[in-house]
Amino acid sequence: MSRTRVGEVLALVQRFVGEAESDGSRLVVVTRGDMTLEPDPATAGVWVWCGSAQAEYPGRIVIADVGSHDDVALAVASGEPQVGGVRRPAVRAAAVAVTSEASEPQGWDPEGTVLITGAGGALGTLLARHLVTEYGVRHLLLLSRRGRVGSEELADELEALGAAVTFATCDVADRESLSAALAEVPAEHPLTAVLHAAGVLDDGVVTALTPERVRRGSCGRRSTVPGCWTS
Repeated sequence: MSRTRVGEVLALVQRFVGEAESDGSRLVVVTRGDMTLEPDPATAGVWVWCGSAQAEYPGRIVIADVGSHDDVALAVASGEPQVGGVRRPAVRAAAVAVTSEASEPQGWDPEGTVLITGAGGALGTLLARHLVTEYGVRHLLLLSRRGRVGSEELADELEALGAAVTFATCDVADRESLSAALAEVPAEHPLTAVLHAAGVLDDGVVTALTPERVRRGSCGRRSTVPGCWTS
């Protein structure tokens, strides 16, 4: 559903920027997922993609999350390119707040196992090293389609620092392969965190993108969105 929704918005934006009569006008993309709370994946995907389109066409695209279509004019009148959570009478601009007080960082269980996907890539390698040297992680399960091949030097380095490192040859898009890798996590060192570093890039300017390229660069079988989940 999220890929379908993003594809629909992609076609709409491409049509808008390609029409000569749209010069000087603005396109307003409206969602109703309430971006100030926990949006559904389709709404979040539309917002992320529209943010990229806005960078290419500043001042021409507005995205607003509203409670009803009666609130669209209120969102546009705010003058903000991204307006989240318009529920009369409030208007909340989508922005990142910078504070002077740092929040307490979440601790890492030294007895737990941390899993990193895409561990054979540059990002996965950096993450593994950073977790061991900066956060004292001592149990790593590193997944990649090459397994330990090509990562021998990293393994030696991390083990010299006191970490127990297990490599698994695994395509995380293959359920059986992933299940087999997870089954190897020892009970005495349960899985406590997953860092998702697998991914490929297939980007381009707005007018050159296709739904297939968006799929490959976001959530296709051979590529996944880099991200992080911990518990």
